[in-house]
Amino acid sequence: MSLTLQEIYENTKSKYHLNLLTPLHTLKQVMNWVYIGEDITTFDYLNGGELVITTGLCIHNPEELYDFIRALIQHECCGLIINTGGYLKASSITSDIRQLCVKNDFALFTMPWEVSFQAITKDYYNRIFQDNQTDTAITESFLSILRQDQDVRHSILLLEEYRYTASEPYCMCVLNYRSSIDEATTLSQTEEWQKQLLYSIDSLLHDSSLKHHVMIYKDTIVFICCDSHLKVIRKTMEHILNHLKVIRPRFECRIGIGSLTQDLTELAVSYKRAVAALTMAEYHKTSICTFEEMGFFRLLLSVHDQALLHSYLDEQLGTLMEYDQAHNSNYMETLYQYIMCGGSIQSIAAAMYCHRNTVNYRVRNLKEMLGCDIDDTTVRFDFLTAFCIKEYLEIL
Repeated sequence: MSLTLQEIYENTKSKYHLNLLTPLHTLKQVMNWVYIGEDITTFDYLNGGELVITTGLCIHNPEELYDFIRALIQHECCGLIINTGGYLKASSITSDIRQLCVKNDFALFTMPWEVSFQAITKDYYNRIFQDNQTDTAITESFLSILRQDQDVRHSILLLEEYRYTASEPYCMCVLNYRSSIDEATTLSQTEEWQKQLLYSIDSLLHDSSLKHHVMIYKDTIVFICCDSHLKVIRKTMEHILNHLKVIRPRFECRIGIGSLTQDLTELAVSYKRAVAALTMAEYHKTSICTFEEMGFFRLLLSVHDQALLHSYLDEQLGTLMEYDQAHNSNYMETLYQYIMCGGSIQSIAAAMYCHRNTVNYRVRNLKEMLGCDIDDTTVRFDFLTAFCIKEYLEIL
């Protein structure tokens, strides 16, 4: 429920005599702060999403105004209000400046010199504060449901006040990010990254039809998607990842998508499945994974007794794992390929890049070591299940 420039403009344009110089589509940007800026050298404190107001005190000609706005765009500010009539005249805003703003979806306004800076900034700060309070209340309510707190019912009632229907389907998505540059990070730097990513994601989601809420939870960015289909959710998440690669190239981002719930009370289940899908995406180094794509691993996720999984793995494959480790051999891989290739020696040789005589030799040894008929369907199923368990435990 982030505040957009469109909301600000529609509610205050008459009060402060704002004149929009760019098309309406530039008002879709998310606004998260108001910044009084006169000097281009002070922009290092900007994190994105700021609406800047300037008198043009340090700007002496249209060329300097162009550079000023270009710097704001580079720092991902959402717009600029120029207080005209004092240091800057309306004539200073050239067609090149307007084209620069339109090209970058950057909103540009003028405001008469007589309008009080104190009045407009105080008004906008109050609106941002109220919006942040609302966002915090929604986040706390969703977290209460995720944690299954005692006041879940109260949280659901509060969310319904903010137009989240309790009985509609929901889906949790989890985004993990890390810097692609190998560097040590401080807590303040991590928080700054989170703000930057949240602003970028919020702006992207406002352009979609997906009803959503975004929040930080356990050092990841969590999406709560409402009343939508998994195909739409996946397409939206792919859209976000593609744009983040362009506008936030320093980050490596991956997303896990959970399952659809029947209602709000099942959020914790969808979240757990989204985390599992994210873990799978990280393990296979893919950018996105859905819970449905996890196949057999979905069943393993419901097994809470990991000792049982380790026991089954040792029972089925312990002998081979110990032998491979002691002799630096690859009988585990040979058995896996034997199962996946349906026992075809030629296919196994091709998959393992070795001669068919070598494969025949290893298969004979396999049968002796295992002491069972590896051509039996049930036996193969047991071994394949064990291989899945082995991969699942490695992922965890």
